[in-house]
Amino acid sequence: MNDSTKVNLMKQLETMLAKRLLEYGVAADFSLAITDVSSMWILLQGTAFEASNFRFDAFRIYLGNTVKKQSGRECYLHLHINHLFAFLLRQLYYLLFPSLLFLLFLVASFLLLLRSLNQWQRLDRIKNDFINHLTHELKNPVFAISMSSNLIKQQPTQWATYLPFIEKETQKLKTYIDKVLELASFERGQHQLRQEQIDVQELIEEVVAAFQLQVAATSAKIYLDFQAFSPQLLLDRLHFANSLSNLIDNSLKYNDKIPVITISTRAERNIFYIQVKDNGIGIPKPEQKYIFDKFYRVKNKNHAAKYGFGLGLSYVQQIVQAHRGRVKVESELGQYTIFTIQLPIE
Repeated sequence: MNDSTKVNLMKQLETMLAKRLLEYGVAADFSLAITDVSSMWILLQGTAFEASNFRFDAFRIYLGNTVKKQSGRECYLHLHINHLFAFLLRQLYYLLFPSLLFLLFLVASFLLLLRSLNQWQRLDRIKNDFINHLTHELKNPVFAISMSSNLIKQQPTQWATYLPFIEKETQKLKTYIDKVLELASFERGQHQLRQEQIDVQELIEEVVAAFQLQVAATSAKIYLDFQAFSPQLLLDRLHFANSLSNLIDNSLKYNDKIPVITISTRAERNIFYIQVKDNGIGIPKPEQKYIFDKFYRVKNKNHAAKYGFGLGLSYVQQIVQAHRGRVKVESELGQYTIFTIQLPIE
């Protein structure tokens, strides 16, 4: 078989294969080669054949006994698709975008699941800590009341000695219960504020005066820096005073130095600002976003005995939000903590 015959034969074969592939919806560039069983001897090769890029074993078919009789060898037809991966992508392009969307959905769902799991684990830990701490705190006054009652039974004439002690512990129990119930009522929107026009700076002075004994006991210093002009706001006196008391009480308790507290006010652009700054132990940055969560307590081994129920700051936030305001925290561990309350000026 001369070269001209080989070329014509291969062209006819390429034309026939291209037509056949189109019948199956395959419109791709390809090259051909006919070899022996070892692919070492090339009998015929297509016009686009390049030995360096040709994959002999990708698609091949035995040409049968007739060709074997003519050539004296077992011959195989090899088909090589040029840029096969790009061709397959073009064939599947309509599935590519939905597949990517589905993959992104799976990844997002997995991340959301992990986030929800971590959140539930954190809430479960906070709940367990709260229950354990509440149980411990309630046991103390209950035990004290029970012991005092037994002593009165044994010594009826000494009832006046133990009665103030019982009243004190009973009041402590009532305070614990009221804190939980009051916060719950605010969260359900059942509590109504009793608002009136109040001079905020005078209210701050009243709250600070109530801490005279604690300030004297700790040698603390409380400075007032009032810069607001005509600080009249519509407030619930009792609840707002309690909120300020919570902030000052925290500044006194969570401090490993002599407490220095500065309470300042200012008014800018229809916003009234109240800042309570201390030189206390500070709050770790990772925990600052959780401190207003109900029952959450910052982990600090040195002050574990002074921890409350994790309701104080949650209560402060509830009260401030009920007055259509905001409360923010800024703190550096071991240096300071600043709580800023922002209230709208009517």
